[in-house]
Amino acid sequence: MTKIILSTDKPELALRFRDYIRREYQRDLPLYQQQGHYLLALEEDDPQLSQLLNEAEQYRHTPFAEKYMQASWQDGQTYSLNGRFKALLPNLSQWRNLWSSVAAAPVTALLGLICVLAYLLSLSDYQTDVYLSAHFPQDSSQYSEIWRFFTHALVHLSLSHIVFNLTYWLVFGAMIERSCGSGKVLQLFLAAALISGITQNAFSGPAFFGLSGVVFAILGYVYVMSRVDPLRRFSLPSGFIYLLLTGIAVGFVGPLLNLQVGNAAHISGLLLGSAIAWLDGKRLARKKPH
Repeated sequence: MTKIILSTDKPELALRFRDYIRREYQRDLPLYQQQGHYLLALEEDDPQLSQLLNEAEQYRHTPFAEKYMQASWQDGQTYSLNGRFKALLPNLSQWRNLWSSVAAAPVTALLGLICVLAYLLSLSDYQTDVYLSAHFPQDSSQYSEIWRFFTHALVHLSLSHIVFNLTYWLVFGAMIERSCGSGKVLQLFLAAALISGITQNAFSGPAFFGLSGVVFAILGYVYVMSRVDPLRRFSLPSGFIYLLLTGIAVGFVGPLLNLQVGNAAHISGLLLGSAIAWLDGKRLARKKPH
């Protein structure tokens, strides 16, 4: 029987931990790929199993600590994908229609562009700099670095993750910006990045990146506004609620399959976006002439 030590959908995280174990324990952990996830596992009777499980638990909480980064650098690995951008990045023509739809939503487009640029930098030799400078505050010594409470939402560690998040962000973020103005979508981004980051950090530590907490906030916002907005500015497909429920369900099932899912960020983002929409709806209803 084998025991999973670490499971992640981000190959960079699995490879970095393997490099660290190679340096500290002079052994190579077997790496498996299963349904889009990368697993490091050992036999249950391995004499170092307990020790390596403890190492993995520490790594999950502080994956961007200097000792892990140094292990990859000393091993000569940056996990750069230089020269392979064309094979991994979406065809730009596939994004043409989507980008044209956000022409009237400059804040949505700008934040999406920043996400793309951050992802491209993470594929280069600047990967370590991006991760170390953008992650959520690791402890009180980083609380004064205010940008960290927001920049974690702009960094993604896998192509599938950024494509999924940006698709929903560009469609529904642009919908909000066109209907309610640039200030509203910026408010939602800042509030959701902050609250979902604080919540996820309380459950898992700062080992998370991505826009998904913000995405769930805007999904919650457009759903509630489609029901309470007296101006009737939001029209959604009838099955939209099932999209939200499925996303939350996947978050609950993930841990049972040893998959790392930012469930706390998703739920807190959804609740925050829904609450802001409810308050906006009430405010607009009071202003609407009878």
